[in-house]
Parts: sequence; structure tokens; C-alpha cells
Amino acid sequence: MKAQGRERNPKNGATLRIWEAAIYLGETEAVVRSRIKRGVLPYRRLGGRIVLLRSELDAYLMALPGITLEEARKNIEGKHEY
Repeated sequence: MKAQGRERNPKNGATLRIWEAAIYLGETEAVVRSRIKRGVLPYRRLGGRIVLLRSELDAYLMALPGITLEEARKNIEGKHEY
């Protein structure tokens, strides 16, 4: 399947272009560009292109508010209502 003339699955490399990062994050390219412009999403310049490091996107996702998988499991285990 293609999105905007591109494959929907980002490559497995260390760097992602903006459209690949958008797919990886489940966002639109516009949202990714906006976050880059506001300085809330880490990126690098490679030549004239903006690239995002997969490892930094993973760290970005891990730092978002919410609960971890382990916290969710503890919550589930603590609720034994039948």
C-alpha cells in the first residue's frame, strides 16, 4: 500500500525522513513538521534534508505522559473483580 506515492512501511534504518517518521509515529507529515518547527521533536540535518533518528523517536515516545507496560500489568493484577 502507498501513501502519497510512497510505501506505507518506513525502512528499518537508523534514520527516517519526515514522511517515514510520520508513519512510524502514527501522525501526519504536517504534525511532524510542526513539532520539528516548534523544537519539540528531535531531528538532524543530513545535507539539505531533515532526518530523524529512530532511537531518538523511541526515546521521545517513552518520555510521553502515560503509564508503562509494567504499571499497566500491576494495575490489571491488582483488579480481581469478577
